[in-house]
Amino acid sequence: MRKYFVLLIFATIAKLTIAQSSDYYFNKGVDNMLSEKYIEAIQNFNKAIELQPNNSEFLSNRGVAKQSL
Repeated sequence: MRKYFVLLIFATIAKLTIAQSSDYYFNKGVDNMLSEKYIEAIQNFNKAIELQPNNSEFLSNRGVAKQSL
Protein backbone atom coordinates (compact mmCIF):
# COMPACT_ATOMS: atom_id res chain seq x y z
CA MET A 1 0.00 0.00 0.00
CA ARG A 2 2.79 2.39 0.88
CA LYS A 3 4.42 1.82 -2.53
CA TYR A 4 1.23 2.98 -4.28
CA PHE A 5 0.99 6.03 -2.06
CA VAL A 6 4.58 7.04 -2.87
CA LEU A 7 3.89 6.47 -6.57
CA LEU A 8 0.79 8.66 -6.36
CA ILE A 9 2.78 11.45 -4.72
CA PHE A 10 5.44 11.35 -7.45
CA ALA A 11 2.77 11.39 -10.17
CA THR A 12 1.12 14.42 -8.56
CA ILE A 13 4.41 16.28 -8.28
CA ALA A 14 5.24 15.51 -11.92
CA LYS A 15 1.84 16.82 -13.04
CA LEU A 16 2.26 20.02 -11.03
CA THR A 17 5.75 20.53 -12.48
CA ILE A 18 4.43 20.21 -16.03
CA ALA A 19 1.61 22.64 -15.29
CA GLN A 20 4.02 25.16 -13.82
CA SER A 21 6.37 24.80 -16.78
CA SER A 22 3.56 25.27 -19.31
CA ASP A 23 2.33 28.32 -17.41
CA TYR A 24 5.87 29.72 -17.49
CA TYR A 25 6.00 29.45 -21.29
CA PHE A 26 2.46 30.76 -21.64
CA ASN A 27 3.28 33.81 -19.52
CA LYS A 28 6.44 34.43 -21.54
CA GLY A 29 4.31 34.26 -24.69
CA VAL A 30 1.88 36.81 -23.30
CA ASP A 31 4.78 39.11 -22.39
CA ASN A 32 6.12 38.71 -25.94
CA MET A 33 2.70 39.60 -27.35
CA LEU A 34 2.59 42.76 -25.26
CA SER A 35 6.03 43.67 -26.60
CA GLU A 36 4.89 42.91 -30.16
CA LYS A 37 7.45 40.09 -30.44
CA TYR A 38 5.06 37.77 -32.22
CA ILE A 39 7.54 35.16 -33.45
CA GLU A 40 8.93 34.71 -29.93
CA ALA A 41 5.37 34.58 -28.58
CA ILE A 42 4.48 31.78 -31.00
CA GLN A 43 7.60 29.86 -29.98
CA ASN A 44 6.70 30.14 -26.29
CA PHE A 45 3.07 29.19 -26.91
CA ASN A 46 4.32 26.17 -28.89
CA LYS A 47 6.39 25.06 -25.88
CA ALA A 48 3.39 25.47 -23.57
CA ILE A 49 1.24 23.48 -26.01
CA GLU A 50 3.81 20.68 -26.14
CA LEU A 51 3.40 20.31 -22.38
CA GLN A 52 -0.40 20.68 -22.36
CA PRO A 53 -1.69 19.97 -25.87
CA ASN A 54 -5.39 20.24 -24.97
CA ASN A 55 -5.21 23.65 -23.33
CA SER A 56 -7.54 25.85 -25.40
CA GLU A 57 -6.16 29.07 -23.90
CA PHE A 58 -2.66 28.23 -25.15
CA LEU A 59 -3.97 27.31 -28.60
CA SER A 60 -6.10 30.43 -28.84
CA ASN A 61 -3.28 32.76 -27.88
CA ARG A 62 -0.96 31.14 -30.39
CA GLY A 63 -3.61 31.80 -33.06
CA VAL A 64 -3.81 35.45 -32.08
CA ALA A 65 -0.03 35.73 -32.28
CA LYS A 66 -0.04 34.19 -35.75
CA GLN A 67 -2.76 36.60 -36.88
CA SER A 68 -0.67 39.50 -35.60
CA LEU A 69 2.31 38.73 -37.83
